[in-house]
Amino acid sequence: MSAHLSWIPLAVATTLVGKLLVPAQDWQTVDDFALAGSNAEAHGVAVDAAGGIYVVGTASGHGIVRYSADGGSSWITRDDFVYPSQANNLFNAIAIDHQGALYVGGAGGPHWIVRRSTDQGLTWQTVDDFYKPFINPGDPGTNGVVYSLSSDAEGRVYGTGLLHIPGPTYNRWWVRGSGIGGTNWDTRLVIFSGYAGVSQLTCAGEDVYVEGKVSDSIVTTGLILRSSDYGATWTTNFQATNEAYAITSDSAANLYAAGNKWNSTNGWPTTTDWRVRKAAPGGTNWSTLDAVSYNDSADGGMAPSPSSIAIDAAGNICVAGRVQNTWIIYDGYWTTYAGNETWFTRQFSAASGQWSTTDLFSYYPTNSPNWTNMHSVSLGTAIAPDGSTFVVGYGTSESGQRRWVVRKRAASTDAPRLQIAVAGQSVVVSWPAACTNSILEWTDPTGANQLWQNFTGTVRVVNGRNTATVELSSGVRSFRLKSTTAH
Repeated sequence: MSAHLSWIPLAVATTLVGKLLVPAQDWQTVDDFALAGSNAEAHGVAVDAAGGIYVVGTASGHGIVRYSADGGSSWITRDDFVYPSQANNLFNAIAIDHQGALYVGGAGGPHWIVRRSTDQGLTWQTVDDFYKPFINPGDPGTNGVVYSLSSDAEGRVYGTGLLHIPGPTYNRWWVRGSGIGGTNWDTRLVIFSGYAGVSQLTCAGEDVYVEGKVSDSIVTTGLILRSSDYGATWTTNFQATNEAYAITSDSAANLYAAGNKWNSTNGWPTTTDWRVRKAAPGGTNWSTLDAVSYNDSADGGMAPSPSSIAIDAAGNICVAGRVQNTWIIYDGYWTTYAGNETWFTRQFSAASGQWSTTDLFSYYPTNSPNWTNMHSVSLGTAIAPDGSTFVVGYGTSESGQRRWVVRKRAASTDAPRLQIAVAGQSVVVSWPAACTNSILEWTDPTGANQLWQNFTGTVRVVNGRNTATVELSSGVRSFRLKSTTAH
């Protein structure tokens, strides 16, 4: 085990050592396909308790579910869905309930569609199909599409997406929910959203949270709404001007939201403020976990926006989305405004306690002359039980064809970061509580034997960190974390 040691001198001549190991890690593309002459896009991903990976999207106008049982090394198609007489079929979302049943949601033409499988995708049945055709101006009908799915602690399933009345009308937020077991669906929420729309929902315990934007001709407002009675009533949990978020929850019902806010001067974009926030179960006080400001000028700017957020049992977080790069081309007579999109992944390591941008992926060749087709967008993310991360989306070829793309990052092997602080006549050594496979050791590096010994004092969890308190003494003392996992 190698280490980078940083020595911290204290006033009483005691010295402590913190240790951080950050090996190089790379992403690899593990699935890339499109049928000849048509487009394909991966929109969502989920991983079951056994590590099976399910990716949903669309290919050649079909709703597609693909499955890998071996960590992405090989893939098979588990559902190829076409609604009768409809050419535009797609799946946007996938959720797995507490009993392992799969739910996928999207559309078959104008039909809102939710399908269920109880045998790992081998067979499927449609459990929600909603559509009302146009009859007359007084009964104009409805079109719908599922954007996001989630299941609560008892097995109810909720979906949110677009509700559109045919004709020149504005969109609405739409939430529908099932009974326990994913059947007997009905509408739980409809909100007029003006020029904006709904994005995602998540279940935290038995509470349901839905987020998106509402707007008029002047102001766009980002909202997170909460229901604690299965969608019968809703209250505002979070509200901010011109912000949009991806949202998820952990097993303790904490909420996590990732989003951005575009700032402008005289109508021109200037900066994009990237934020990841957390709220306690049922709470409305959001703390900021990650904050970055990016240049978003109209000529060469960089504006990231999130599409999906995931968190695992160890506290690792992945946010996936896109970076919009813009520029202006002047040729003496004309001004051309152009840009492209780059696949963007930002992650938090519970071991190191750090955020970092881990993937900026461009599908197209960097020397491509056809810059109008330079787009790579990540739309969904999930973290497997073994700690590996999967991000799905699409990339465009030089001809402009969209291709279904799945990328994987192996489980992080970051060594936990020790933090050391002096408090009165004591020294406090701490590391992330999520690192349950490490033990604290100490040694006197000036001694004759310099043997590492287990710390035998009390270790308490304080604010999500394992904390050991040691009385100050003269001399030199070094601390390290030792992994208890065999390699």
